[in-house]
Amino acid sequence: EYFLRIPPPDNYQSAALVDLIIYFNWTYIITINSGDTYGRDGINRFNNIFNSRNGSKRCIAARIEISFPSPSESEFDNAAAAFMDPLVVNASAVVLFGHYIIAVGVLDALKRHNVTRRLFWVGSDSWGDSLDGIYPNLVSNLVSVVPTTFPSKEFDHYFQSLHISNHTSNPWFAEYWQAVFNCTLTTNNSNLIPCNVANQSISSKLGYVQDSYVPLTIDAVYAFAYAIRNLQMDKCNGSGLCKAILSTGDPQSRLFISGEMLKPYLFKVNFPSQSGSNFTFDKNGDSTIALYTIKNLQFLNGSFMYVPVGTWSNAKVSSPLIFTQQVVWNNYQGSIVSQCSSPCQAGKYRLPSSPCCWKCVDCSGDKDYSDGISCSQCGESSAPNQFKNACVPIQVSYYHIGDPGAIVILSIASLGILVTISVIVIFIAH
Repeated sequence: EYFLRIPPPDNYQSAALVDLIIYFNWTYIITINSGDTYGRDGINRFNNIFNSRNGSKRCIAARIEISFPSPSESEFDNAAAAFMDPLVVNASAVVLFGHYIIAVGVLDALKRHNVTRRLFWVGSDSWGDSLDGIYPNLVSNLVSVVPTTFPSKEFDHYFQSLHISNHTSNPWFAEYWQAVFNCTLTTNNSNLIPCNVANQSISSKLGYVQDSYVPLTIDAVYAFAYAIRNLQMDKCNGSGLCKAILSTGDPQSRLFISGEMLKPYLFKVNFPSQSGSNFTFDKNGDSTIALYTIKNLQFLNGSFMYVPVGTWSNAKVSSPLIFTQQVVWNNYQGSIVSQCSSPCQAGKYRLPSSPCCWKCVDCSGDKDYSDGISCSQCGESSAPNQFKNACVPIQVSYYHIGDPGAIVILSIASLGILVTISVIVIFIAH
């Protein structure tokens, strides 16, 4: 009832994952999810969208769920065993909707069980841009869907100006400073060198990179600020925090604004977000903006990097998925295929064993042709072509009087006529 969120809801992420599967024309896939609300609901939405948009054209070869937050090693081993099932081995595309530890556990298990076939991974935002290059043979082929963020230059300036000497209001800042510089601000820790605060500052040289969720946090703060301002303008005529909006309800009689009073104002906020678009909540308390970045794990300049290669936006209904550059499948040559059975050649038809799997069987009739799916028969005046994939009209041939064959036929016919006449004459005469 009181749950609102700035990041887009995961049903949009599920739709983006389905669009990726369709874009790459993968018809036989494996899904893995963590056994919590995030993973289970996310993959269920994926399955619903997947089934509604594809009918019987695409299938899920194996559905794997792994416990969270305490998965067992046997679960990961069972997941690796599923990859080696004879009915699954042709599936090379894997959708993993889960957390980082699930992804790492699955990859480690695949390595232990020597699953060496090439796999192409589609990752959710919880792990899709977090793995480094420790799995080059398995995850050098990865695309992931992560919320698009727009780093705040103002926050960078603010944060990098902070110093231990002038920022004492935050009780955790000293701990952060010690962790960043690997030093101690006290004399109690003899294992670390004392911090040289005069020559230390937070800067990009230390590897500082703004966390991708900082802009979303800023928007969350603005949502409360705008809601409180609108409440104040409505109830107090803009003159401070009046008694009409302040309540006392805790044992220490501290003043606060009740959630029940603030809630309708939160639902109605409308302000410029860090992305540049106006931010609003829908009736469910979800962001009406869903913008994702498609990232591709590539090997560049001697290291693995997550390269933005496209976007997905709910604002573009007809074509939400747009690629801005080509996806790179590292060290892979050839088409990227994930299918249960290969297409049948002309003159053969599919004998299904499941909606996505079949055997190719020869069409039996002399007049049969096929499109690689089913056999059909040519009409009386046509016959299959040499490839047996279409019918062609039967050509009618005519003899000319000077053709050798025509001369032979006429000679035999003439001889037959003479013999017949001779027999008639003899019969009449005698």
